Amino acid sequence: MPSMSTPLLSLAVLWLLFFLYSMIGWVIETTYCSVPEGHFINRGFLNGPYIPIYGTGAMIAVIILSGIPRYLGDISGYLGAFLLGGTLSCVVEYVTSWAMERLYHARWWDYSRRPLNLNGRIWIGGFAEFGGCCVGVLLVNPFIVEAIEALPEDMIFGASLVTAAVFVSDVVVTNVGTATLRENMDFLRLETSSRLHALRESLPSLHVPELHERPEIDLPSLDGVVDTYLRPRMESATQAAQETLSTLGEVAPHPMQESTVQNIYRMRAESPDSLSYLHLPSLPSLRDIPGLRELPAVRELAESFAARLNKQQRRLMRAFPTARPTNWEQNFNEYEETLREYAEYIRELEKWEGN
Repeated sequence: MPSMSTPLLSLAVLWLLFFLYSMIGWVIETTYCSVPEGHFINRGFLNGPYIPIYGTGAMIAVIILSGIPRYLGDISGYLGAFLLGGTLSCVVEYVTSWAMERLYHARWWDYSRRPLNLNGRIWIGGFAEFGGCCVGVLLVNPFIVEAIEALPEDMIFGASLVTAAVFVSDVVVTNVGTATLRENMDFLRLETSSRLHALRESLPSLHVPELHERPEIDLPSLDGVVDTYLRPRMESATQAAQETLSTLGEVAPHPMQESTVQNIYRMRAESPDSLSYLHLPSLPSLRDIPGLRELPAVRELAESFAARLNKQQRRLMRAFPTARPTNWEQNFNEYEETLREYAEYIRELEKWEGN
């Protein structure tokens, strides 16, 4: 904690520390996101080069945790500061995520696919990162406070007023620019749900019960079809032909007296159309799949959504490329099982037609 001559001056120093650590957090986040992408990304909800959540975490370390190493000793104290700092910072991150989602109907970051996460808002990696940052603040903050306190009081007050005015102006401009973002996120969510619903409604017609209700047929091969449907018909036809030939007095063996299955394969090999007169049972085919109802393209939806965004909102979409409308994941999960069954059905038909 800074120890200045007046409470107002101490408050000014605390504000400068908050602003400075917010800028350091912006540098860390921007570097972390820009380097993999190969281009600059202004990683922050506000327009300026600062991320307040980092400044808040630093203030937790400065105000709450600074006395722990003195009471517990260096090793135990810094370990306690790491654990408590990581916990309190995660509380701040969780509350920030919840409040921003309530305000804008959008999830700005989502750790659902990362280990040991809580509702996708915080995770164990963030806890370790914030805890380490709190320990780092405790180590470097005395030197920063000493440098600030060495400045003239007028300069400290002036810097505090200027940075506070810039910060507040940025908050106002950002909120004005994002006034319609909530409505736009609702539009994207509803349009996506509408398209998924239309897709789901078109899928039931693709189900062919006969494909699974004939266990006597070996789907991957033709033998089951031959044995089940063709053999009885061919044997019946052979017997009728023999009776006819016998009646006419012909004694020469007829080609149909060969093994029925062998004869069918021979005829099929010599002329694929030679069995066209046989009335086979209706079999599933990829060609028979009814076409899906015409759905608006995803590209069209993306272009429509982008056209609704103003300059401020487009910058936020670039800063938070993983931002999604509220319940975005849930909308897809509702139809995941239906789509999985459909994909399995298509694989079975492809396997059938490949034999």
